[in-house]
This record gives sequence, structure tokens and C-alpha cells, in this order.
Amino acid sequence: MLVCPLCQSKNPLENKFCQQCGTSLQFQSCPDCRAQVAFSQLNCPQCDRLTGKLLTVILAQTSIKSLSEAPEENQKDNLSIASLFSQNFLDSSQRYQLFPLPNDPQRGFQLISSEAEPLIFQGSVLDCRPLQPANLPLLSQRVLTLQGASPNPAQPADPRLGLPQELPDLARPYLSLQQYSPTLPLISDAWRIEGWDILVLPDRSSWQTLGELITSVPLPIAQIIYWLSELVTLWGALEPWASTQSLLIATNLRIDEDQSLGLCQLYPNSGKKSLDLLHLAQFWRAQLLAPYSGEAIVPVLEICDRVIMGEITNWTELRSQLQDLALSKSQILPSSPTVLPEELPPATVFSLSNDSVALEKNLNNELLSNQAEGNELPTEVLPMGLFSLSEAGASHCGQQRQHNEDYFKIDSQVHWQQDNKTQKIDAQGLYLLCDGMGGHSDGEKASILAVHTLSDYFQEQWRDRCLPTIDVIKSGIWQANQKIYEINQQKANVGVHRMGTTLAMLLLQDTTEAIAHVGDSRIYRINRRWGLEQLTVDHEVGQKAIQSGLDPALAYARPEAYQLTQALGPWHLENVLPDVQYLDIQEDTLFLLCSDGLSDHDFVETHWETLLLPLLSSSAQLDLGLNHLIEFANQHNGHDNITGLLVRLKVRPN
Repeated sequence: MLVCPLCQSKNPLENKFCQQCGTSLQFQSCPDCRAQVAFSQLNCPQCDRLTGKLLTVILAQTSIKSLSEAPEENQKDNLSIASLFSQNFLDSSQRYQLFPLPNDPQRGFQLISSEAEPLIFQGSVLDCRPLQPANLPLLSQRVLTLQGASPNPAQPADPRLGLPQELPDLARPYLSLQQYSPTLPLISDAWRIEGWDILVLPDRSSWQTLGELITSVPLPIAQIIYWLSELVTLWGALEPWASTQSLLIATNLRIDEDQSLGLCQLYPNSGKKSLDLLHLAQFWRAQLLAPYSGEAIVPVLEICDRVIMGEITNWTELRSQLQDLALSKSQILPSSPTVLPEELPPATVFSLSNDSVALEKNLNNELLSNQAEGNELPTEVLPMGLFSLSEAGASHCGQQRQHNEDYFKIDSQVHWQQDNKTQKIDAQGLYLLCDGMGGHSDGEKASILAVHTLSDYFQEQWRDRCLPTIDVIKSGIWQANQKIYEINQQKANVGVHRMGTTLAMLLLQDTTEAIAHVGDSRIYRINRRWGLEQLTVDHEVGQKAIQSGLDPALAYARPEAYQLTQALGPWHLENVLPDVQYLDIQEDTLFLLCSDGLSDHDFVETHWETLLLPLLSSSAQLDLGLNHLIEFANQHNGHDNITGLLVRLKVRPN
């Protein structure tokens, strides 16, 4: 089967084009020169741009225990891996192609571990069939549902865990710790053949090393504490698997384009070494903290010295010390969150990591455990500040409509300050989307009138650096409703001829947001921690029946199930009850505001992982991503106008 790179639909292997959207399944466009390049090619033939999908390969030679135990005259032969490759491919199915390195009998593979058992080599391969799903992720999903994994990589595969005997032992920690993804890489493939264990991992060699970033960029000390806390949590996760050596290799600690921490791979500890927090603290001092000077770094160095002197011996205690230091640096008290409206309930537990679900879950579980035992640990960690703001909006009349009654507006201001030590972004944004109804032109008039009324209203009512209160937001919505309602009254419009509009609205003030909606236009939130969340509940007959206790299947079996129970314009303001809620952003987040032409038939729920989740990346262009989203929605829905707004917030420790 081939998975379409655009719509992610499944196609037979013989297909040259996607049967759903028509996208080529053989060629891709070069990002630089737009030439058509086969997926199986490494570089563009016109501009030589790297277009192929490179993967990292770990080879473990299980037949020899160590270099020291091999006869000296045979060590060269033992290290040679050329015999493994009888052809130009790593596997018999000819999916993973070796690089053409005629002068290198090792085919580019380097020995990376000679003391541990087994001997471990590392290299790269080209995935010649990147549109074919790998088999191992299917196994990974099954492993996630199992419990009782033995954290001992030396043990043979346990049939109770559903791990087949032919699966390499080196794959066991990756599978058991995959909840720490993306900090830890997910295995793409793995197998065992002729005394070799083979793992295929995503290639992270292009990511900047943590040490290089710290040396080249003057980072706030809060950011350093943030990463150190993640490393300590990973230490606790890797200790049972004897893989803490992974955190003591400078080239293995990488930072992606969004400044999220990630490991290239796991390194098993040498059998002759006993690693503890002393080695971690020494590594920090020599590799990570050496470029820093001044008073700000002194408390961190003091914590390292306490570890080296043996005063701190437990990783949970070390992490607690770092969190206490972070709180003292931020000067944020538990009872003093950032400036929010009074209606917003204060949050007490924040995530340590923007991008790692597991780090946050483990932290919260440990907090609950310590509270149950009477121990005290800080319940807040680093407060987040806005790092960047991106936005895009687009609308299409659809495939069946001749007129577009949707209307949207984006009005934002970003104030950016930077010096040689810090940068600060202050942002304020208003995002409005309306889906009009009431006839060929009246629906458009209603949506335009609502957007302009609300835009003018908030220009007058929202002039400070604090989000408007619920009462202020509702008053603006009622004002827009009243203007449309009065036109209906003047024209004596009745029934379906009364013009009206839905509303989806987002107000943004740095990392605090307010959302409001009327009707069935929706607001979604996407982040790496929770995935997709629908933040609004449609104001329609079916949803009202469900809220009254009716089974959803019965509620939407009614012919009137999709009729709106609320809209702006058809009714007087006492019948318009907008929903308003406040949000505090603590991780990189993408908001989607959309009309029902995009969200119908569970389109967003079905395709968010392929069309929306990649747009969280800083390198993704929101306007192109939104155009792809609307284009694909047109093919799946297309019966109505389609409008979408995307708002991407990137955050960092304050």
C-alpha cells in the first residue's frame, strides 16, 4: 500500500497517482527549483538539492562481545561489515539503499561502541519507498497497550509483551519508552539477520547540537534550566534500561528548529562503567555550562557541585532543585498567575516540556505520588512567554455554491524587542470568522456586518494589554446581533428569509486567549501534548438534544438535527447566548477557526494529523498549509463555502 503524502489516503502499490486527490505517488517537487524528482532519488537532478528521505541505521554485531576479546589479527575482519551487504540495499526487499561509497568497505558505517555488548555501528540509508508504511509502528501501537515490560535489555524478548523473538533486543527500550517521543526517536523499522541486529531511526543529524547552540547563541538562563530539567527526567527514564550514556554524548543531544530537545539515538552503558548523577553533573559543567559566566549561572553551578560532592544522589531530588531555582528566577508565586480575567480559573500544574507528552505526564504522576506520601514538590514550573506568532486566512465558495457568504478578518499587532541577551514579543490579535445565511446576498451582508461591527467595537473597548472581560465580549456580540436584527425587522423578513450569521472569534493577548462562538462555526486547538481538541460545541438541535441526555445516534437521526439553535441576527439578543472561555497557552499551539463547510463530515477529526499537525513546525508556511487544507476539504465536502483561519503560537520559558 502507498500512503498519499497530501491526503494520507491508502492506495494500491501499482497506483501512480492517489485515487482520492490525484497527487503523484512517484514524484515530488524539489523545494528549490520545482523539478519533478522520484521519491527513490537522493538529490534533485537539476539543482542537486537533497530531496530523498534519509534514515539513520544502527547495526549491532551480536557475534562478538568486545574488541578486547577478539584476537588482534582478526579485529579488522571482525569490524568489517561489508559482508553484510551483498547488494546495494540493507534489506532483501530493497527499500533501504546504501550510499554508493566504493572506496569505503564499511559503506559509510562507523563504529560507535566497542566496549558495550554488542559492537554497534551507525550509518545512513535512503528510504526508496517512503510512501509505504513501515511495519514496526504497527507493533509499537500494540506495545503501548501492554503493561509489565521488563526494563532489562539483556533479557530475551518476552512473548507476554507481544514482542516477537526476531525483534532486536536493542529495540526494546525504544518501544517501551515511546511515550517520550518526540524527545526520543520512534523506530521506523527493526529486524534481526545473520548475527546482526538492525534498527532504522529518523535522521536527526541536521539538528543543531545543544552544545553548539549554547555556545553560539546567548540564551536566557531560564532556557538552560528548562533543558537541564528535561535531561534529568530522561535520566530517570533511561536508568532502568542502562542507557544513561545517551545523555553524556554531546553529539547525541540535539535541538530542532523549534528549540525542542531531542536525542538522536540510545546508547547502552558500557558493562565496565557504573554511571550515576556525578557523571551527568560533570558533563554539564564541562560541555554545557562552560560558556556561561556571571551571577545568573552561579546557582546552577552550585547545584552541579552538590551533585559532584554527593549531596544530591537522586534524580528526582535534582529535578526538584532545578524547578525550585526556576521558580525563584521567574518570581512567579503559585497564587499569582499571569494577568488573566477574573473568570479564568487558575492552573496549578504546567508542563515542563512544550513537545514531550511523557515528560509532563511523568511529572504530574510523580507530583500526585509525592502529595499522597506527604512530600512537598513545586507544582509550577517555568512560565511561558510568546516566542513567535504566525497567522493565515483563506476562503473558497466551494464546488456547488456560486456565491460566498463566509467572511473573515485578521487584525493583529506584534511588538518585538531584542538585545544581545533576550528577546521579547508582545502580541495582540483579533480573529473573526462568520458564515452568513438568509439568501443569495443577505447572508453575505450579515457576515460582513457582524465582522465590521465587532472589529470596530474592540478597537474602542480593547486598548490595554489585558483581555476584555466576559461581559465586554458578550456586549460586542450582542451589538453585532442587534444591527442585523434591526435590518430584519425593517425589511419584515420572516422565517428562512431572515438574514443571520454564525460567529467564531479568537482574541489573543500574548499567551492568554479568549474564544467566543455562536452557531456551528468551530474553533479547534492542536498541540503536541493533547493532539486535536474541539473547543466549541455547535449550537444546533442535535447537540442540544445530546446535552439533554439523548443518545447521540438518536439525536442526529432527526431530520432537523443540524438546524441552528443560535445565530446572530434572526432573534433578539435575549435569545443569543454566546459561549465564552479563556485559555492559557503553555505549549506550542495551532488554532483553527473554520466554517462548517470545512468541518462537516468529521473532516478535521479525520485529517488533522496529516494536514494540521505538521503546521506546528516553524518551518511550515501557514498560507500554503491552509490552501492545501481548503483544497482537500473541497474534494471531500465542497457542498458549502469553506473558510479557515490558522493562528500559530510558539512559546518559550519566560
